[in-house]
Amino acid sequence: KALAQQYPGSIAFANHPAAIVSSQPQPTWQQFKQQRLRWAGKWRFGSKGADRWLGALVLAYHAGMLLLTTAIVGATGWGSIAPLQALWLLAIAWGLKAAAEAPLLHRATRFLQQPMRWLPFTILVLVYPLYAVFFALASWRNHFEWKGRQFKATQNTHAL
Repeated sequence: KALAQQYPGSIAFANHPAAIVSSQPQPTWQQFKQQRLRWAGKWRFGSKGADRWLGALVLAYHAGMLLLTTAIVGATGWGSIAPLQALWLLAIAWGLKAAAEAPLLHRATRFLQQPMRWLPFTILVLVYPLYAVFFALASWRNHFEWKGRQFKATQNTHAL
């Protein structure tokens, strides 16, 4: 983003498999967590306008799924919804989520020349909201570590 601001109109998205950049997985949970906090912090503090609203929308979407699930399960415990009805509601809600996400992921896997793996996809449909909400909320602590250095949200994270 910093380069795009410094050279407006000079940087474009390269929609070609040869332009794909990858990063290695982090070897420990602590390094993985710090990497994700850095990424979440960059999204929160390094983005403006539509990018920031997109991040908020993604967070609201995943948090909403967790809240909806909690409400349905809670209503079952209170006797407001029959268990079978609750299962149907949960299946419909999570099925709609999967139906909305599958075409997006399928398109991405095709672009990356990878097969669509349906079992991991199904598991991640259920687990990813926990992951996304956890790291979004954890990034609000306003600091992370990267390459042995401590960073705060008030510091310039564009160059990271």
